Amino acid sequence: MKLAREYERKTVALVRYRHHLTFNHLLKSSDILPPSLIFTPPVRTKVGYKIARKTGIKYLRLRITQCHHSIRHLSTKLQDLKEQLENKLTPEHMRALEDAVETTSKATTMEISATHTRKYNQLKGNNEASSSNLVNKD
Repeated sequence: MKLAREYERKTVALVRYRHHLTFNHLLKSSDILPPSLIFTPPVRTKVGYKIARKTGIKYLRLRITQCHHSIRHLSTKLQDLKEQLENKLTPEHMRALEDAVETTSKATTMEISATHTRKYNQLKGNNEASSSNLVNKD
């Protein structure tokens, strides 16, 4: 029973990391930084803001690298857990467990996708508003 719960938790974590990875790649390709990676430079000049932006982008790349690492780690852990469960459970029970885990994963996928869509649209709107403000200032 403990292995089955751990298998479910690890599977859901893997789904979460995959969606976070996709979201971070989307932010990187759209050239948008999330608020947690936007820094106010100690020297508030054009050069200071440029350095702060580059730093935020580097941290976004680090976040992507960390997601890749976590996905690899969880994948190997899941494979080991699956082998242990296959040795202990009958094929019918294993199928039932996989169905339950798949249902939980789909629910998590829907929840995370909705959150990421909302966040991306909000960030995209904020990014367009801030760039239009910059144009008006010049």
